[in-house]
Amino acid sequence: MGSARILKRMDRPFDRVAAGLYLQEAFELVDALLYRLDRLDEAADLWLKANALADEQVRAIRSEFDREGLNRALQESRRQQAHIFDEVEAFLAAWSRLSLLFWPAPLRDAPNRGFTIERGRLLQRFLRLDADSPLNDRGLRNAWMHTDERFDQAWLERRLGNRQQFVRTVGVADAVRHSVRVLDVESLNIHFRDNDGALIDQPLRPLRGVLQDLLERRQEAFRERLAELPDHVD
Repeated sequence: MGSARILKRMDRPFDRVAAGLYLQEAFELVDALLYRLDRLDEAADLWLKANALADEQVRAIRSEFDREGLNRALQESRRQQAHIFDEVEAFLAAWSRLSLLFWPAPLRDAPNRGFTIERGRLLQRFLRLDADSPLNDRGLRNAWMHTDERFDQAWLERRLGNRQQFVRTVGVADAVRHSVRVLDVESLNIHFRDNDGALIDQPLRPLRGVLQDLLERRQEAFRERLAELPDHVD
């Protein structure tokens, strides 16, 4: 659908000033997401080192019991796990906000529903996003944000043994049997279940390419696409 046809369907003209504001929001979120991915990589690396140290302490118990050393290693592993969780939470919150700019989901009785939907379509066109963009996939976002409902489902289906697990790649197959969400810290893949209980995994690192691709379209969006819109309308 062309910009002219979309504009005709909007309740108020979507002018260059409005589009500029939405695009600025989008690109600030992209910058924040790339930063979060860097932080997530760093936190994952520290967790793997702490986890390896804890494993060494466990093996050392066989020859010389060192309860204090083991406790220190386990505490560091848990501390780094908390950092990973914080980074994933922050990343997915920003990812959701970015997704909703292009594929909004207003309630049926929302007063500005028509404008919101058409605004999303126009921004999709501005950045040449199609329906198979990862930003249009809300499975991970919903699974993460509606964890309480996934707990309910797992409990009723007798699958709930752990809320979540942080594991190396070798531990994924066992962890997903009884955990609502599993993070493979080595590959930074999140494993979760959809509304029907089917197991899905979402690699986070490839999303960096999606974000960098958006940045490459920044100049086109501001310099060329804005020209398709009317000047500012009061």
